[in-house]
Amino acid sequence: MRANLLSTLLLTAGLVVAGCGDKDDDTGASAFSFSGGNFQFASSEVQDLCFDGAFNALFLPDGAGSTSDWAYPVELPAWNALPSTYEVQLQQPFTTMTVTVSAGESDGLLVMDGAEQTDVVMDSSGDYPDCTVDMNISAEVVIDSDDTAHGSAVLSVADIPVDDCPELLSDPCTITLDFSATRI
Repeated sequence: MRANLLSTLLLTAGLVVAGCGDKDDDTGASAFSFSGGNFQFASSEVQDLCFDGAFNALFLPDGAGSTSDWAYPVELPAWNALPSTYEVQLQQPFTTMTVTVSAGESDGLLVMDGAEQTDVVMDSSGDYPDCTVDMNISAEVVIDSDDTAHGSAVLSVADIPVDDCPELLSDPCTITLDFSATRI
């Protein structure tokens, strides 16, 4: 009887485990679906730990508590097309950059790593017109539905030319940008 009880418990546990998760039974592939497409991104919060708020004005020109649409739409790849490498057009002072987007550790999480911007002019009309920096950019995008998403990007700045730029709040420094996205 004890062996039957143990067998029953193991069989039940096996069925529960087999019924859980995000994987198809036969292939082990993800059952998650996202069609991809062009999305209008909007900045919703900025944490500038570099230049004492310079990026706040860039990403949220109407101030904290507002949102600001990005100048160009951003393509999000279909889930079944991951990983995907393509170019994204960014607003000034940034330029076009190549990104690689892959599936994150959970279904519905898109991860972008390794994107770079070089010679970004930080303050062209202000006190530091010669301040240019290089940035590494990573982002995570959470797919909420086939038409909406949200996430955050981290812009990391290093090797700042001390003579041409304002004093940093931290070195290395990061800017965190929270955003939402809606299919267009």
